[in-house]
Amino acid sequence: MTATLQDAALTAAQRPEPTPGTWQDSEPPTFLPGQTATRLDYFFVNDRVQVQSYAVDTTLAPTGQYASDHFPVTVTVMAR
Repeated sequence: MTATLQDAALTAAQRPEPTPGTWQDSEPPTFLPGQTATRLDYFFVNDRVQVQSYAVDTTLAPTGQYASDHFPVTVTVMAR
């Protein structure tokens, strides 16, 4: 049996368009909004699950900065 993996962001029933970046590349790291974000973090699934939603959380901390240079990725899946 051969399973093919698919990008959850592209197969999700609910997803942002275009697919947002998940990582800010700045030197030194500043974690500030308005910088370009590149998609670096992926979640792959096989045909045994259905991807219901995909989201990237870009909520700012109370300081006005992001907590990290990587944004949290949330994927909701259901077994088929």
